[in-house]
Amino acid sequence: RPSLRCPARGPYYSLNDAREPDWPQGLRRWVHDARRGLTPSRTKFSSRYVCALVADVHRTLLRGGWAGNPRPHLRLLYEAAPLAHVAEV
Repeated sequence: RPSLRCPARGPYYSLNDAREPDWPQGLRRWVHDARRGLTPSRTKFSSRYVCALVADVHRTLLRGGWAGNPRPHLRLLYEAAPLAHVAEV
């Protein structure tokens, strides 16, 4: 879509909540605050996570919000390359 625009803000975050014990303390604090609307935007965030990084980022580009991957790596074949395609299109 040539006219695609990513909203500046959105009410969703996309992050695997089951991995919360592995997150850095700052990320845990942000998610805790975001669920309660205690971020600077005062938006109450809700989780939208489908365990497919490319799908989560695509939804975030269309609807706004935040998608993250706190792991220290991306897998080239089914994460990095497809993300590059979605971001380029």
